[in-house]
Amino acid sequence: MLRGMPTIAQSLRASVRPRPDGRQPLVDALRGLALLGILLVNVEYILQSVDLGWAGFDSPTDQIVRGLIVALGQTKIFPIFALLFGYGFTIQQSRTDDAVLRQRYRRRMLGLAGLGVVHGIVFFPGDILLIYGLIGWLAFALRTWSAGRLVRCAAWVYGVAAGLWLVVGLVDLVAYTPLPAPTQQVLTTLAAGTITQVVAQHAAVWAETQLVLLLIQGPAVFAFYLIGMAVGRGDLFAAPHRHVVLFRQVIRSLGLPALVVSIVGATATIIGGRLDAIGFALGFLAAPAMAGTYLALAGLIWVRRVGRVLDLARTAGRASLSVYLAESVVATTVSYGYGLGRFGAGPAEGVLWAIGIWLVLAVATRWWLGRFRNGPLEWALRTLTYATPQPLRRPG
Repeated sequence: MLRGMPTIAQSLRASVRPRPDGRQPLVDALRGLALLGILLVNVEYILQSVDLGWAGFDSPTDQIVRGLIVALGQTKIFPIFALLFGYGFTIQQSRTDDAVLRQRYRRRMLGLAGLGVVHGIVFFPGDILLIYGLIGWLAFALRTWSAGRLVRCAAWVYGVAAGLWLVVGLVDLVAYTPLPAPTQQVLTTLAAGTITQVVAQHAAVWAETQLVLLLIQGPAVFAFYLIGMAVGRGDLFAAPHRHVVLFRQVIRSLGLPALVVSIVGATATIIGGRLDAIGFALGFLAAPAMAGTYLALAGLIWVRRVGRVLDLARTAGRASLSVYLAESVVATTVSYGYGLGRFGAGPAEGVLWAIGIWLVLAVATRWWLGRFRNGPLEWALRTLTYATPQPLRRPG
């Protein structure tokens, strides 16, 4: 995976050119695709307990579907969203005075963290918005660093985290201790409880779940946020036609090795038991190369004038915060007892639900944005950020 890195790094440095102003459609498309990937990963822990997931499904079909989600999605998608989060900050930084940006960004991160707390307690304890809010404010202090320094820091943070997970995985091979299974009461509450009972159950595990996610996802979010800040200094996504050579280099150098490591890790995860932790560690190790490959593939698709394939994703990405939270609202209503009661469904059904929910929300977003300037939660967050009501309805 490291063979092509020097050439890739040179190409990245060459991409630091002035950006065109205005909205960047490829970035919106990347956000929309990431939203689909996030739901495909999260639906396992919405249709099942967050402590159990789909580990109990052992039919060949279910294992293949789960293996594909683990290999291609788990730990591979949220870094893309974090990178785009950091990329967006750099765009704001280039357009706003620093003193004004500090106040606005503080309010924005507080709003994001607040949404994360509500989302995590009411709908999905595996929420990541709180972590984004915390990491975003922490990374704000590094806004004056050069692109090279940001990338070096990101590499160290992610490298140390990956190394620690490999150590944990190796220790677990020798001294494996199974985690306690969720109680029948918990499963019954999620499967058949009222909305009040489900929210109470989420509240009971929310703090512990967030701590685990901070340990697992926090370093990756921080590292990719910094990479997004570095990429945002150039025109990699704003003018992707200039970087076809780089996209091809990334795919050739990183794609196949990352996929092989991801498949090995996913296989260990599916086998489970004492192999579970080392499987996760291998997936975590391969995640940066997989994420880079996905970004490069999307860039090539966009440049080759088949952007219509990504058009629906672009629409969803224009209201990414609203779609992200709506995905959880709809998926939990499908799952829990106060809704359709599909809690306990397996991988094959879960993937179909995830794709269907994303498609419906993308179409609904297209309708909404035809009438309004922003998604509803984007509008609310902008109003908080600017500390004054923002226009919502489109003129005319």
